Amino acid sequence: MTQLTAVLKTLEKKASKKTPGLSADEIALKAKVPRATVSKRISDLRKQGNTIYTNTRMVEGQVKHFYRMAG
Repeated sequence: MTQLTAVLKTLEKKASKKTPGLSADEIALKAKVPRATVSKRISDLRKQGNTIYTNTRMVEGQVKHFYRMAG
């Protein structure tokens, strides 16, 4: 499985309703890809026509980005 398909399959799974979306760290852990490549693969998925939302939240004093698929 390529990194691209691993990230896509991870994003397609539903996150918890309490905090919708997955952080890049969570995606990297679940998809078993390096953390540094997650944002690159998300960019590639967007170029292929997938709609991926990015939400920004303050978590423990740090700004974190959470990604989720549309729908």
